[in-house]
Amino acid sequence: MTEFPVEILDYILVFLAENSQDLANLALVSSLFLQCSRPRYFQSIIITPGNVQQLASLLKSPHQTISGYIRSVILEGRSDEQSSKALLGQLRSIAASIGDTVVSLSFLYLDFQTLQPDIYQPPLSGFPIIQSLELGSIAFKSVSQMMNMLCIFRVLQTASLNNLSWDDPSNDTVCTVFSYDVSPTLDMLYLESCYKRDIIRCLLSQDPLPTIRELDVGIVSPSDTEAIGEYISRIGPHLSFLSLGFSSLDAGGDAEDFYCNSDLSLNTGLKSIHFDRLVYFAEYRLTNPWLWISKIISTLCSAMLTHVCFSVYIPLEDPLDYLDFCWPEMDQLFAKDITTYRLPHFECLQLRLCFPHIPESDVLRLVIASIKRNLPLCDQGGVLQFDVVHIHCMEELCGK
Repeated sequence: MTEFPVEILDYILVFLAENSQDLANLALVSSLFLQCSRPRYFQSIIITPGNVQQLASLLKSPHQTISGYIRSVILEGRSDEQSSKALLGQLRSIAASIGDTVVSLSFLYLDFQTLQPDIYQPPLSGFPIIQSLELGSIAFKSVSQMMNMLCIFRVLQTASLNNLSWDDPSNDTVCTVFSYDVSPTLDMLYLESCYKRDIIRCLLSQDPLPTIRELDVGIVSPSDTEAIGEYISRIGPHLSFLSLGFSSLDAGGDAEDFYCNSDLSLNTGLKSIHFDRLVYFAEYRLTNPWLWISKIISTLCSAMLTHVCFSVYIPLEDPLDYLDFCWPEMDQLFAKDITTYRLPHFECLQLRLCFPHIPESDVLRLVIASIKRNLPLCDQGGVLQFDVVHIHCMEELCGK
């Protein structure tokens, strides 16, 4: 076993990296497997109220050997003040051991509503090289408090903000307003299930204006479109990727509001755009967003744009029943002779097929064949591509 090539083992471990039990089992095979799997096993750790004290004690030990492997930390509370304070109280000592090597942080199910900056800034400042930050299911007292926390990380490149809450900014007082200075390194921003207009307005208030190059605004609501449209217009050619979706009872109305408040013709550096939930079997819609999506696409004039992607959510049972859509109109819009004229470097119309579980090969072939028949110009022109995604459970699907 000692002669087993390490390079091959490392390649195998790439496919096991997300399964900690498989890595643990592999470590029991031999000392070589232990040596190779150990860095991946401890690459990411989850800190909870139940293990935070033990972990803090372990990392203080002069005999521990795991701190050098840790690159990602997930801090998971119980959505209450007590557990949030307990976790942050121990985080400072943990940061002293691993803060200089951790590049990714996730904060989940925490309550910051009663916490002042002197409580959370010291432990978070102990992670000076964070490049990726996730905030999920957290209650703040104000949007400026959330931005204050976000801006602690001065080399941050990617931020994912999902399911966050705070009071309406119009109700802010001296006690709920916090200073913030967005890091110029922030390059990618993902927003979902939060008051997106408040976050975007925080960006708009900065001088100089932060230029997010990859922006995912998730499912767009009418109340967010004005702020999003202004920001997209102001960053102009700096925007290279945009993802958005319209998914409500009046999805068509939502798309219309975005079209009326946004001018994508100014984004001349746009390389790729993604529309989520073009077809979405999990909810009923009174209006179809396609008419306004096609109008949005018609405003694109970026010579750098190569990809347009649509996510299509399909059930495994009777999938063709959910493919009743405006395919002829889409086919005409993306016909190669038209896109070559307006978008000279356009290469790919990608349909991302999202299933609740891994589809049988026969089902997948049936769906793809049906869509190809409805998009003959795109298929014959060689621009049509498919990507298949499976979602493990309906709850995850509906939360995407």
